[in-house]
Amino acid sequence: MKRRKRLAGRILEARKTALMDKRLSLEEREVEKNRLLRRLEELEAMPADDWHMAFEAAIRIALYKYRDRYSLIRETRLGNQPPRADYLIIKSEPEVRFDLPMFSLFRKHNIVEYKRPDDQLNERIIRKAIGYANFYIGTAEREREGDVPSDEVTISLFHNTMNDKLLSRMKAEQTIEVDTNCPGLYYVRKLTDLPMQIVIGSELEGTEYAAFRALTSKPSLHDIEQLIRNGKNTTDSDQRDDYRMIFELIGHKNPGIFLTIPKGGEKMGDIFFDQIFADEYKQRIKENTEQVTKQVTKEVAEKVTSNYIRRLMDSLNVDVNKVFELLNIAPSEQEEYIRLIKHT
Repeated sequence: MKRRKRLAGRILEARKTALMDKRLSLEEREVEKNRLLRRLEELEAMPADDWHMAFEAAIRIALYKYRDRYSLIRETRLGNQPPRADYLIIKSEPEVRFDLPMFSLFRKHNIVEYKRPDDQLNERIIRKAIGYANFYIGTAEREREGDVPSDEVTISLFHNTMNDKLLSRMKAEQTIEVDTNCPGLYYVRKLTDLPMQIVIGSELEGTEYAAFRALTSKPSLHDIEQLIRNGKNTTDSDQRDDYRMIFELIGHKNPGIFLTIPKGGEKMGDIFFDQIFADEYKQRIKENTEQVTKQVTKEVAEKVTSNYIRRLMDSLNVDVNKVFELLNIAPSEQEEYIRLIKHT
């Protein structure tokens, strides 16, 4: 995404600056270069699947107003070799407290593990998350600048549904505590001396958690509608990208679902497309057409554009006429696009 490219560019520029800084010794330059290269590697690491990408987007949406006060590092390498935690959230200002109860446990260094809906939540997963955190603390001095004190580290494990058998057993063993003030939050006790919570997305309540509840194979229409309203109200391009990431996952898992949400006499899906997706696809079509036209012929550029039209038809479950309407394609051009679509 655009954010990743910008940050990667900054890191590469910082690496050049470090190598040229004559105030640093050769040894110090090498240390700084390796640190920046590790950061770049972490930045460019891609989650294994769309579920993780959508979960990451939900985290960014939830912490949007703190966007300049923490860093979210994907697939964090916890030493010279694996294991890798899914995410590491580091507060740039440790004293800052995030306002959502889901993040009240957080300290400076926060290990975050996300399990997809089709993964099983069990004790092995809990133990592995604890192991990641201990490994992170144990290798911090060697791998990073200075120590990571254990009293600055927390563990969060996210899953969509609770394993009832696991919950019953842990209650009996008194190794889990339910947060009675915030449904969906469970605190792990005795298994680790580090603060640890299990967050169950489907049990979270409130509009602020709609993105997390929607991370399931069958999200409720109410949560989708709430996400659409939230997404319509943002003007920040990076946050719109995060909403798009979640909507694309929902649409991929549930083709045509956006067109089933009524609002007055209109379809919520039409409003959703116009206000959230249309600007992106129009711009993407324009950029691709311009780029390809510079290299080859107009005919090939039109084929690239027709591929996007086909993708819109498939992902939104609409016919070609609806796409022409949404993208304002002139009637004089439609016949040629229909011809190209049939051959793509």
